Amino acid sequence: MMTTKYAPNGFAETREAIGWAVVSAPDFGGRFTLDEVFADLEHRLNTTKPTIEDAERLRILERVRGKLRDSKALFNSLLRDAPAPVSRVDLKPAIQMLREASELFRSLRRPKSPSPRPDPGESADDTVDA
Repeated sequence: MMTTKYAPNGFAETREAIGWAVVSAPDFGGRFTLDEVFADLEHRLNTTKPTIEDAERLRILERVRGKLRDSKALFNSLLRDAPAPVSRVDLKPAIQMLREASELFRSLRRPKSPSPRPDPGESADDTVDA
């Protein structure tokens, strides 16, 4: 999933990378370490941040970053304390936190709810300006 370490990434690529980490944990396809995966995710968040302009979405991005950091810390703690071999069941709390980061990140791309449309039976003449 990790392509190039320093290439800019868009929302879709970052969303897919977080999703890949969720489904491939704990061995990440046998190709990447925990540190490599989380460094890549951090880099991807950093490259999407400049494209976010409003404060609310920036707060959400920082919550995603916090969830990823907490997930990594929990992975490290669980991996240290779990008997070998480690299964997904042993790491369920860390994987769940990673999944929560994924859901939060997805919310950044959801369009805002459209304004309510007027009732089709209501004509412009029926409205009153107060």
